[in-house]
Amino acid sequence: MSGRYSGMRDKHGIDIAEGDILQRDEDDLEFVKTIAIFWSDEEAGWKYRFRANPGEYIEGLANAEYCSLFEIIGNIDENPELLEVES
Repeated sequence: MSGRYSGMRDKHGIDIAEGDILQRDEDDLEFVKTIAIFWSDEEAGWKYRFRANPGEYIEGLANAEYCSLFEIIGNIDENPELLEVES
């Protein structure tokens, strides 16, 4: 289910909802530029997911400080291709 408010905001102060795709275009990044936000019942918290390789996802716990470095560019329901990586 997409759309639940996460309690976090992007770098423009826009509310981040479950399923939103965020992007960071700073030059000083290691390799994480595009992430999706989702709720984890197992962790009882918000997580982010990014595609490291075709068919491989890496996840981590999301927090307000980290997510505020990104901007919303779409959502997984309408823009799943935004999480694609080149093979």
